[in-house]
Amino acid sequence: MQDNKRRSGYKGGSRGSFGEGKKREGGFSRSGKGSFSAKSDRPFRDGDKKPFNKDRKPFDKERKSFDGERKPFDREKKSFDGEKRSFRKDGASFKRNDSKSASYKSQRPERPQRNSNSPRLDNRIEIALQTLIDVEKNGKYINLAFKNNDKLDRLEKKDRAYVMRILYGVTEKNYTLNWLLMRVLKDKRIKPWLNAILKIGTYQIFFMRIEDSDAIDQARLLCEKYVSPELCGFVTAVLSKLSENKAEYDPETYVFSSTTQRLSVTYSFPEWLIEEWMRDYGHETTMALLKSDTAERSINLRVSAGNSCDAVKEELIGCNINCEYGLLLDTVSVSDTVNIEALELYRQGKITAQGIGSMLTVNVLDVKRDNEVLDACAAPGGKTFYIAQKTKNNVVSCDIHEHRVELINKGLERLGLTNVETVCRDMTEYVEEYSNRFDRVLIDAPCSGYGMINSKPDIKNNAVEGESIQLSEIQLSIMNNCADYVKAGGVLVYSTCTVSKAENESNVKRFINDHPEFELIDASSYIPEVLNYIVEDGMVLLLPSRHNADAFFISAMRKK
Repeated sequence: MQDNKRRSGYKGGSRGSFGEGKKREGGFSRSGKGSFSAKSDRPFRDGDKKPFNKDRKPFDKERKSFDGERKPFDREKKSFDGEKRSFRKDGASFKRNDSKSASYKSQRPERPQRNSNSPRLDNRIEIALQTLIDVEKNGKYINLAFKNNDKLDRLEKKDRAYVMRILYGVTEKNYTLNWLLMRVLKDKRIKPWLNAILKIGTYQIFFMRIEDSDAIDQARLLCEKYVSPELCGFVTAVLSKLSENKAEYDPETYVFSSTTQRLSVTYSFPEWLIEEWMRDYGHETTMALLKSDTAERSINLRVSAGNSCDAVKEELIGCNINCEYGLLLDTVSVSDTVNIEALELYRQGKITAQGIGSMLTVNVLDVKRDNEVLDACAAPGGKTFYIAQKTKNNVVSCDIHEHRVELINKGLERLGLTNVETVCRDMTEYVEEYSNRFDRVLIDAPCSGYGMINSKPDIKNNAVEGESIQLSEIQLSIMNNCADYVKAGGVLVYSTCTVSKAENESNVKRFINDHPEFELIDASSYIPEVLNYIVEDGMVLLLPSRHNADAFFISAMRKK
């Protein structure tokens, strides 16, 4: 404490100040006498105020430097002459490997050299991962996410097909992959990026002809780049265990607790949906529906009126696109890897992608040249376009969503069709001006979409038990409103792209009971016999077949 007082000039509870002529203990008196106290004889400690050195000479400009050479002070600042001065006195340039500077070492650690034989991340698998995340995050269908990925357009044809194989494969086998991963995972809560990486690796190990080690390496590299290097060991361990126990976990030989579970894992469908189909259609039809998910995909192209199917086929072949004539008149079929919208034929309005079931629905409608037609649930517009080319009169095309009506408008512009009136309208609400106006009314109702699983496999992954019952009420409401829009003698066609009886046959029977003025027409007379289908009271259920037809329900009723 005493030392602290001395250092701060503290004396007697009051702080001394310079210029007041008071002496500090152990310090110099500002009285000008230069005297010292007795305590100044002690050795100076660090922090003590040193006495003024009266023997020190004042600053002298002329004093010599330490080497004895006189250096006059020069205030003039020299400008840069453009010559880089040497760091060293001898004029030599500085080199890190110079013998005189050998002791210098950079503090930055050297970057490890990558082994030329070490695996590199496959950009095709990387694109597949990004697309899967896009599908899950934004709720897109795979075909739309795949089509809108700019990176795919820069890939060669074989690489594009490889990406599609992984993308559709992981989506199709979603339930199977989940089951396989649960054999080795204790915690089901996995973040989306990591989950997608594990599914890609598992799919490659079990369903693709590549080395398991390559699949594991790619998954590890994906994890390192998109998740965390700390989890690379986890990914490697999970996939390695699956690889080591591949025979034990094979769904074909694994012993399941029930037949439904075995079918669910083998064909990758939710158990509740399989049970529903078993009740509605029996074992044989259910198996046909389950196996449809493994069918080879292709795109059915309808050739627009006024264009030659032969000429279109020849032009496609000229673009190095393999194609063949379709099942229906004026159609050709191409691989699903083809980007249809990028073709000049498409931009010129000569072709439109339209499924067989969709075309057959319009055929069942049996539109005449002078008919006035209402397409009640029209988007994205394929049936509207086909109908408009069959009649000279106006077609009223409605949809509940504005952005989907805009899709119809773009299609009409591309095809050069001018006899269509598009309207954004909720068809569950009655429209007075439509009463007894139309010769033909088409209701391709919003549905669960189970019939489209072959072309849109993400439908089954998003399916919710009980949704068919809820949708059937919306569908029936639309039918009840549209019943009044049909002229006497006119035809009402009701169709869906699902295989749910609650949405199909049961709904039509309810409608007929409520509207005795309508009678069923046999729609099967419009269906080619080569297709696989079921007929019940004139109502047709198309089943997936080798002719690239998705499941589709079509019924027709005439107003008395």
